[in-house]
Amino acid sequence: IREVLDEVGLPARAAAALPRELSGGMAQRAAVAIAIAPQPKIMIADEPETGLDPVLRRVVTELMLEVAKNNQVALMLITHNMETVKRISDHLVIIGEH
Repeated sequence: IREVLDEVGLPARAAAALPRELSGGMAQRAAVAIAIAPQPKIMIADEPETGLDPVLRRVVTELMLEVAKNNQVALMLITHNMETVKRISDHLVIIGEH
C-alpha cells in the first residue's frame, strides 16, 4: 500500500483517512491509487476532473498519465473537457447524438 501511496504522492496517513477528510485533490489521488493497486491492464477514469479547479485538473490528468505509463496500464478517460482530450489523447473516440 505504501508504494502505491508514494506513487500518487499521498502521505501514509491518507490510508487511514475517511473520504470526507480528504481534499478534492487528495481524493482524486486516492482514487488513482485504488485503481492501480490491483495491477489492472486498463484504468477507466469517468469525469475525474469534475469539481476541481483548472490547476488541479491538470495535476490529476498528468498524474493519471504518469501512473498509467509507469505501470504499463491503458488509460480510458471519459470527459467533456475537450482541452484535456486534445492535450493527452493518443487515440480518440467521440460518442454523441447527431
